[in-house]
Amino acid sequence: MNGSDPTGLYSYKYYWTLGGLGSPTSVFDYMASHLNTVFPFSTGGCKVVQLGENCDFHPLPGNDDHLFVYKLGSTSFTLKVKNWCQFGFLGVCFSGDPPGSTIKFSVTSDPASLFGLTACGGEEDVLSQEANSPGAGFLTNLAGPVMAENTWHQQAINLSTALGGSASDVNLIEGPGWSTNPF
Repeated sequence: MNGSDPTGLYSYKYYWTLGGLGSPTSVFDYMASHLNTVFPFSTGGCKVVQLGENCDFHPLPGNDDHLFVYKLGSTSFTLKVKNWCQFGFLGVCFSGDPPGSTIKFSVTSDPASLFGLTACGGEEDVLSQEANSPGAGFLTNLAGPVMAENTWHQQAINLSTALGGSASDVNLIEGPGWSTNPF
């Protein structure tokens, strides 16, 4: 099982190599100040990351994900869901992340040799996305992690290419110490 739980909690952790783009702080600063171009969907009025900022994201056509910047650090930020129902009927939400669900975006840097990039030497920037959604709707619980992987892969590509890297620099990291399987 990768990322879903029949009791209604899905979570995931994705780690993407970005290439040697700069320090984690400089890569993060770019992402935080260009939210609307790095994210692979409309971020509404949220163009930069600011603590407490209310955001209205549109990850799917006709959908509004209402969340806010819950935590902000020098190389990470966490968004917390206020309300997001992807699919509902007569006031019952069948798909969506319930209030309190979170996703954290972080940028780190690690030796390129950890990723089998010994020919490159130096450091490799890594973008991570870590989400938790207790009490997720049934459909979200089943499909959320897979849909998220595709979405956040595109985010990593957008960030890498905006800073002079290439899409081929962006790879999902799996292996000792780097697992995308939360269980």
